[in-house]
Formats: sequence, C-alpha cells, structure tokens
Amino acid sequence: MTKFLRTSLLLQFFVLIFVFCNLVHECKPNTQPNESTLQDENINQLHIGLQVTNYPIHQVISRIFYFFLKNVLNYTNVHLIPIETTFNEWEIFENIRRHATKPTISIINMYVRMNYSEKLPEKVSFAGHSIGPGHYGWIVPISNIWIDNLTHQSLSFNIFKNISNTHYDQYVIDKNKLKELTHFPCVVHFNNPNCDGFKCVTILAEFENDTGFIKKELIEMGLFVNVIWLGNNFKKTIKNLITEYAQNYPFGYKRIIILHWVPSDIFYDKTNFTEIIIPKCEFIESFKKSGCKYENTSILKYYSTNLESDSRIQHALHSFYLRDEDVEYICKDLETYKQNMSLDLYNSVASHWLSNNTYYYRKWIKMEPPINLFIGGIFPLNISKSGYENLFNVSRSAASAINKNESILPGYNLKILASNGQCQSNMVLKSFIHYYTRPNMLGILGPACSETVEPIVGLGKYMNLIVMSYSAESVNLVNSKSYPYFFRTIGSDLIFIGAYLEIMKIFDWSRVSILYENEAVEYITNLKRNLKYRNFTLVKNIKINTNCKPTDIKENLQNLNQARSKIIIANLHFPTAARTICEAFKLKMTQQYGCRGTD
Repeated sequence: MTKFLRTSLLLQFFVLIFVFCNLVHECKPNTQPNESTLQDENINQLHIGLQVTNYPIHQVISRIFYFFLKNVLNYTNVHLIPIETTFNEWEIFENIRRHATKPTISIINMYVRMNYSEKLPEKVSFAGHSIGPGHYGWIVPISNIWIDNLTHQSLSFNIFKNISNTHYDQYVIDKNKLKELTHFPCVVHFNNPNCDGFKCVTILAEFENDTGFIKKELIEMGLFVNVIWLGNNFKKTIKNLITEYAQNYPFGYKRIIILHWVPSDIFYDKTNFTEIIIPKCEFIESFKKSGCKYENTSILKYYSTNLESDSRIQHALHSFYLRDEDVEYICKDLETYKQNMSLDLYNSVASHWLSNNTYYYRKWIKMEPPINLFIGGIFPLNISKSGYENLFNVSRSAASAINKNESILPGYNLKILASNGQCQSNMVLKSFIHYYTRPNMLGILGPACSETVEPIVGLGKYMNLIVMSYSAESVNLVNSKSYPYFFRTIGSDLIFIGAYLEIMKIFDWSRVSILYENEAVEYITNLKRNLKYRNFTLVKNIKINTNCKPTDIKENLQNLNQARSKIIIANLHFPTAARTICEAFKLKMTQQYGCRGTD
C-alpha cells in the first residue's frame, strides 16, 4: 500500500509521474571512531585505516570519510590511525606502502600536501584532490587596521631587509611582550644571527616541525626577522594578541605577523586578515630549497593499492572533494563546537557536515546503471483540439526534469511511452492491455476522453494498475471505492454546478435551459436537482447525440429560441461544441443578441 501511495502522489505532482523511490539514508554516527594502530596479526578480514595527523582539517575530513564508509557504505572494520604530523610526502608514502605489505590492512590518507607527481612508490595509488589548494603565508590580522593604511608598501616583503624602512617598526613587538610570550613552557625561540645588535621583527608560528623551514630562508635572504614557535599555546595566544592590538593600536600603527597555513581553522575568513606580499618562488633560490612553501600547494588523497579491487571504495575515494565553502563551514564549526568541552570536537563537526550535506555526499556512492521505469501514455495524437497537441511532449519534459533531479528517483530512469487512443474505446483498451504486459510499468497516463476511461479503470482495479487522466471530467468516475486506482488532475463536471448557480443568482436569472451529450446523464441529473432546490426554472432539457449533424443542432437551438430561453448551460465536447456555437451565431443566439451560454 505504501508503494501505491507514493506512486499516486508523484503522479499528481506533474500530471503523470509515479513515485517509486527509497528514502535517502541519513548519516547519523552513533559510534566513536576507534583510533587504533591495528597491530592484531590475527585479523582475517579486510581493515581500512584512515591516517590522521593533529591538523584539525585533516582530522575532520578523515572523520567525514570514516562515517561515510561506516554508516552509508556499511563497512564495519574502519579505523582512524594517528600518525605524527609530517608534511614530508615521502614519509607518508612509506607509511602507506609499509602497511600495504599486510594484506588485511589498507591505508588511506585524505590530506597530503604536495603537487601531483606521477612518480609514486610501489603499492601507493593516487585518488585526486580532497579540498582546494593552500599555502603558507606571513599573515597580518587586519581587525585593527584602517583600510587606507593597508598599502602595497606596508605589506612589502622588502620591509624586512632594511631596518630603516618606514614600515619596519610597525611589525616590531615590544620587548616586554616578547618576554611574556617566551615564558610559556615548550616555546621555541629562533634568534636569527642577522639580528645580532639590531632590533628585529618577530614572526609567531605554531610548531617548529611544521614551519622550521623558515630559519634557513631568513638567514640566507638577510632578513631581520626572528621566530617564536608557541606550540600548544599558539591559538589562544594569537586570539588574545589580535584583541589586544585592536584595543591598544586602533589605527593599525602596530601589527603582528603570523606564519601559518591558509586556509586553516584559525585563518579561513579572508576579510579578517591579509598577507605580506612574498615574491614568487621561481625568483628566490632559498624558497626553492625549502620546497616553495608560499606557493599554492594541492591537498591530495593517496591509498594502498590493496583497495583497487573494491569498486565502491574506489568510486568514493575518487569522488570525495570538499569545496571551499565546505572547508569554511568546517572551520566555523570547529570554532563553535570548541566552546562546548563536553563534545568530541572533530566527531561533532564531521557529523554536522554530513547531516547537512546528504545530497552532496550521495555523489560519492557508486551507482549501478539506472533501472528503466515506464508510464504508458494514451494520447489523442490525431486530434488537433486545443490543449491536446503537446501532451506527449509535455509529459516527456516532466519525466526529463525528474530524471535530472537525483533526489527524486535515485537509481531509476523514468520513460514515457505513447500510443494513439484516438478517443475511441477499442483503441484505448488495446493500448491498456499492451502496457499491462510490459515489465516495470508504473501506470497509465490518460486517456483524454471520459467515455474511454470507464472501461479501463474498471480493469485497473483488478490489475493493480493506476490510471491517471488529465482531462476526463465524467461524474461517473467520482466514486473512489468503485475505482480505487483511478486519479485525475482535473475535477469532474460537478464542480461547476455551484458556480453556475451563484452566477445566475448574482445576475438575477431565474430561467435556464440545458444542452448535453449522451454521456453527461448523471451530471445533468445532479444539475437538475440543484436547480430545483434553488428555485430556478428549467425551461428546456435537450440531449444531443454525439457526432450529430449540423441540421440536428440547428433544430435544437430553434426549439430553445422559440421557448425564449436566453440562459443556456451546454455540456458538450469537441467537435459538437464548435458546431453548436457556429449554428447559434447564425441564429443570432450569441451574447451580442442577448443570449448567455456556458460550456
């Protein structure tokens, strides 16, 4: 019954379509990742290990993929494997290769900072980019700096080659503040030999093993700059310094410089910081030696070749990519969730992103070739009546729109078939039987004419086949108990009766006549009953045979004219309706001569 109701709702959605789709499986992680080094040699089932460093974005994107594998693809043996933070790609490759020699452990690293290279160690494979590129920068917070003061000259790299430069003192940190910064445990202070006897600028950084490359650069390039690595106190200290500088130096006369990766969980909103303008790597030999750290560097995915035989993981790995807006979203969440110490920070942020990006991560699921579903259209293809000409084309357009929206019928391809019912019962019944015998037939769209619908909706009840009509107005089809599988997107003729009576009341019309064709008997019975109940006078009640001759129509109209009937309700179908209007015009029984009619 559920499948039937879904089908019915989708048909009504665009006149013809039936629902046959499963609800999207939502990812709601309910287990905490098992951070394990996987040293159990007795494991006899494939395990997937996601390497993670202590870098926050690496932690989050690895957990996003972890939860996706566990809760969407239903892999059970997935683990997070902590490794030391290193951005030496060859160390990472060696780690992956070493695990690949154990057939039960397959390693994935979702965050490797390097530009693509075709040279890879044995048993290591490339899976594309995971997020957009990043780079190291000399970052200058701008919350306390007037825009007018952010000139090209005040951000020049050459400032730090000349202590006499106009802007040099802006970046020098006060001695007392330096003493305060260096009293923390585990703080590393690099005293540049170039600074002996000089007052130097100090750059603040996080961990020496991440950014120690700067030491040789400063010495070789003759820069008057020292470095302090703040370690675990980095984030809190930087946040306090930015606030303090904004209060004490409201016009930006003093600035701090921070060496850090961009984008990161600290620096992701470009409206809050700018960067020292660093020369291109190709022109600076020292930059080349340290690997061009200030140039944009790709963030890539690598994995053990053990996984190449698993097509689902292959597809997911190669499809996984987070846009810049996703990274910014994650960074903001890291800041928000950090306030609640009771939550597991990285798991919470990863789960939150997944719960809000169901449609996006469904692209990581390998889809089998879509299954074709059919709707059997019965159209009056040979009838040029207005409204019938484009029915088939409109139906195909609707199906095309549904196929393009992957959230409606994922895994299925909806097709509209067409047959010419010609508004003839025998042709409609033939089409109905043909469609019924076809596999994956969801239902019938049509036919157009009421008199051809009744026979097939009776059969549909016993064949469990839905019939959805776009123009059958017959009153006989109203009973849903008799026709439980029949639906239509147009009301029956009964809905017009109330409107007719209200119009007649407003214009103070008390006398009315009726013209109708054979199949409208039940409608006319209801109309007559309502006219009598509302005290209207039924002057004439004339039945016209379908496909009658113009002479017969003329004779009926003359009878109405002789009875001085000016208000006429006509329930007629094309072409009888067109012939009737034509004869009425000839007899001067149209509106300009005082007659009123409705069809």
